Amino acid sequence: MRRPLTVVARIRARRDRVDELRAALDELIHATRQEPGCVTYDLHVGADDPTVHVFHETWSDRTAWERHNASAHIQRFRGQAADLVDGEIQVDPVYRID
Repeated sequence: MRRPLTVVARIRARRDRVDELRAALDELIHATRQEPGCVTYDLHVGADDPTVHVFHETWSDRTAWERHNASAHIQRFRGQAADLVDGEIQVDPVYRID
């Protein structure tokens, strides 16, 4: 059964690299929104902490999200992230309960 998948990803920028992380995330947004199966891919920033970035994503199904994770632009971002991100990127895939 195909069912939509929601993903919440939390990324904390290094305090001295916030602008660079944001630029990298903007590139990621542009490429990702063109992917098949991407329903929404929205970035939010912390209301009280500008280092906090949260993606709220909706994919047509888990397979589309897995293709996204293997994409060239995600691989490129992972290479950049080591210098830009403070700590681990937290990614939580979830299904909506009807």
